[in-house]
Amino acid sequence: WEASSGNEISCCQGHSGSVTCASWSPDGKLIASGSSDGTARVWEASSGNEISCCQGHTGIIESVAWLGSGKMIASESFDGTVRVWEASSGRQISCLNDDNGYTKSIAFVQSSELIVFGSWDGTVRVWEASSGNQICCCQ
Repeated sequence: WEASSGNEISCCQGHSGSVTCASWSPDGKLIASGSSDGTARVWEASSGNEISCCQGHTGIIESVAWLGSGKMIASESFDGTVRVWEASSGRQISCLNDDNGYTKSIAFVQSSELIVFGSWDGTVRVWEASSGNQICCCQ
């Protein structure tokens, strides 16, 4: 939607379930969305055209976030995983398993490949997005 006029600019259609979250890319040209259908998708904001579909979760996606450069996104799901995807292709780069409980929120550290997520078990974990290695766990 255009804020000043209230006019619709584009409509992104393709999820088979309800859209549960969305996030703008750092440059404002793309949108990442997550759905109850277990997919994350990347869209061109100006046209609504789908750029990629990220498949692999077995549960509802609760949040999506962009890596600082805009080349990767992460999605967090009720299946207990955080998955990192190449935004342009939908190729899975890594899968981070939250063995101690479901994740609740995710964010990338700007200008790096670090991802942080909060969990229902009261921990905050920092991971390297490309390798899937956990850096630390704050309790």
